[in-house]
Amino acid sequence: MRRRPAIQQAFDEARFGATRSLNVREPMLSGAEAVRRAEGWLRTKQVEQAGEVLVITGRGNNSLGQVGVVRDEIHKLLGRLRRAGVVAAMSEHTSGSFAVTLAPLR
Repeated sequence: MRRRPAIQQAFDEARFGATRSLNVREPMLSGAEAVRRAEGWLRTKQVEQAGEVLVITGRGNNSLGQVGVVRDEIHKLLGRLRRAGVVAAMSEHTSGSFAVTLAPLR
């Protein structure tokens, strides 16, 4: 398992902090479990007006056929939440994470 360089980790901690980062990679969740966890967390962070958050999915290197199931499912979730007014914007932060700007509550 390849770790992020310490400098990248330090920048992420400074930018997002521990309370604005969700790691769905480490516990080796299924795609459905990762989506369930991420959706609840993102909706909570929207209510908390957290602004920008980080969702760590991993790249899928340890997945069957090295296809990132969790990453793909989270990407689909972010699109759905964007249409639902929870996510204002999203971008690939690294090849294994997404930076997500949460929408203000309406």
